[in-house]
Amino acid sequence: MRQANSVKNCTMHAATRRVSSERGDTLLEVLMTVLVVGITSVALLVGFSTSISGSAAHRALATNDVAMRTVSQAVYALVEGPSGPNTYDPCTTQYGTPTPSSEFNAPTGYLVSVQVTAYWYSNGWQGSPPSGCPSSPPAKAVPQQVLVTLSTPNNRTLTTTIVVNQPLALVTTFAVSSLTPSAAAPGNSGLNITISGSGFAAGVTGSFPADSGITFSGTTGSTSPPSPSPSWTVVSPTSIVAQIDVASTAPVSPETLTLTNPDGTTATSTFTITLGPTITGVSPSQMLPGDSSQTFTITGANFDPTSGSSSTVAFSDPTVFKFVSTPEWTVNSSTTITATISVSSTATPGSYSVAVTNPSSQLTSAPYPVTINYPPPVISTVTGGGVGPPCLISSNSTVTCTVTGNYFDGSVTANVSQSSGNYNACTPVPTLSGVTPNSLTLTFTPSNYQPANCAISGTYDLTIFAAGGQGSFVQAFSSS
Repeated sequence: MRQANSVKNCTMHAATRRVSSERGDTLLEVLMTVLVVGITSVALLVGFSTSISGSAAHRALATNDVAMRTVSQAVYALVEGPSGPNTYDPCTTQYGTPTPSSEFNAPTGYLVSVQVTAYWYSNGWQGSPPSGCPSSPPAKAVPQQVLVTLSTPNNRTLTTTIVVNQPLALVTTFAVSSLTPSAAAPGNSGLNITISGSGFAAGVTGSFPADSGITFSGTTGSTSPPSPSPSWTVVSPTSIVAQIDVASTAPVSPETLTLTNPDGTTATSTFTITLGPTITGVSPSQMLPGDSSQTFTITGANFDPTSGSSSTVAFSDPTVFKFVSTPEWTVNSSTTITATISVSSTATPGSYSVAVTNPSSQLTSAPYPVTINYPPPVISTVTGGGVGPPCLISSNSTVTCTVTGNYFDGSVTANVSQSSGNYNACTPVPTLSGVTPNSLTLTFTPSNYQPANCAISGTYDLTIFAAGGQGSFVQAFSSS
């Protein structure tokens, strides 16, 4: 019985100990669980906080990056645009305002400044604009390095460098398009030349090779003096007027005219020293009004027979001399030109000229004389006192007779001779006045007769002497 109770008691104590042990273990586990949960919560809170903070920083970085890209693109677009307040300027050191501002599409709260830090010329980046940099775009583009500085709302400073260029639409080509004239003969002094082209800066200079024999008038050098001067004036970006002297010993050859802008760029053109055309004779050298289909031959030297640029012929009065063949003239060789011409029937007799020009060199010969002679004078009518012909003249009174015709000139004279009747020693001598190419006046005064106041009788002939010869009118006068 005692043994049984002992066994029973032992069993109960063991159960009690087991229950107590299990309760202790459970409490410890709870405590450990609470501790782990607490630590985990703290870690999660710290993680969440760090994550939130990191996300804000990344957002700020991303926002600033977008702002910088936006501003840089705006700077590039505005500077390389065709117009606007911040269009490309080859001489500038900054774009926009001198202090940071909200220009160039800067987002709200951002300020931007744009500085030019380098210029590309002379085969490298330079720290300053080209020497003599113009206020307008130069003849060629000058790339620029531009530093874009962006101040953020949270007081950070961001920078980036971009390269901008002059818009092609604004690039002025530096070139010579023409020289007028483009050639000269040796010994030609004081020759004015117009240089046409584009991109001429105010300080542009010109030069010929030192051995060309060409110097600028008033100087002894082959390089132009500064503009403006009598021999070198820059009229505009497209025009220059120069005056040169070509030495008599200058070699006959093409020479290079070089223009140099202040930025060092150059443009060239060819000026030719050549022997110009020379006329030594023409045939016929004298013609009459109304001459038609005359073969006219010009002889000389240095005529240009090249097809498409052959020498041209010009008379001093194209209304008098008419070309009647096709082609109007033919350059047969460097020494002969022929043409078929007619002379106007109303041409005024006198001295004219003809010249030959070589278009390839724009050189013209000295004018060569061509004469239109008066034909022999022609007497059409002789009238006076309301009658005629003949004109009635008197031994007792003064009579005026009018003579009409053609080809009278200032050298005309008149002669009266008896043609019928009782010949006597009395000769009526007229006074000549009012001479025109087509008429003149004869006044008969008895006191001028030879001998004075002698008696006239019968009829008298009239002979007119003029530059072209003489003309006669039989029985032009009759005694009254």
